[in-house]
Amino acid sequence: LSLFKDTSFWISLGRTILYAVIAVILANVVAFALAYLVTSKIKGSNFFRAAFFTPNLIGGIQEPAEQM
Repeated sequence: LSLFKDTSFWISLGRTILYAVIAVILANVVAFALAYLVTSKIKGSNFFRAAFFTPNLIGGIQEPAEQM
């Protein structure tokens, strides 16, 4: 296959792998930060807890209303 001899293929593959690694690391850092804010006893944690769980509540309220 000539694909494996193409330098632009390897550059694209390297950038794709780099993007995937950075995206996974960044998503985990943000997730852990949000989890810390929700579970910590710092001032304002109730606000973060409400902001975090509100979308789940709205979905549960909206679905039965649509079935009526």
